[in-house]
Amino acid sequence: KTVGYDPALSIESALKLPREISIADSISSAVAEADYISLNIPYIKGEGGTHGIIGKDVLSHMKNDAVVLNFARGELVDSDAMKEYLDAGDGRYISDFPDDLLWNHKNAILLPHLGASTEEAEETAAAMAADTIQAYLEHGTIQNSVNFPAAALPERKEGSIRVTVATQNVPGMLAYISDVFAK
Repeated sequence: KTVGYDPALSIESALKLPREISIADSISSAVAEADYISLNIPYIKGEGGTHGIIGKDVLSHMKNDAVVLNFARGELVDSDAMKEYLDAGDGRYISDFPDDLLWNHKNAILLPHLGASTEEAEETAAAMAADTIQAYLEHGTIQNSVNFPAAALPERKEGSIRVTVATQNVPGMLAYISDVFAK
């Protein structure tokens, strides 16, 4: 049985959910009978935000052996409250965010974080994007694109040019473009 809670869930989105999913009226009621709790929450700073949203109040409504899976953001969980929860029962906490307080706790498993949003990762992604665009412009190679198929073209002859046509699949469009180039 899957139970979810989203205070901003629209009627349109709710209607798209599978019938097997129950919608709770609060985060506390969503976790009350859960064996596994997966956090899929954005991190929002400030008043009314999500910093420490999994704190004493929410943890007090959980079963003493529930497993919390946090692959969203480390700041969502109040570390002191989580430590108290883990110390008091047989619950588990699994996350890919480092936490000094929970690092060596017997009921916590802290995994390496991929760090897709770190400064280093963004610099690496920017360099990869630049290399990908350069390979496309110089050789016609397309790789790792989300909106074009992969392509590797043979080396072009000296003095030749390549033209890329990106268009909607409209009948006659390629013939029209070819005609324009022929003139």
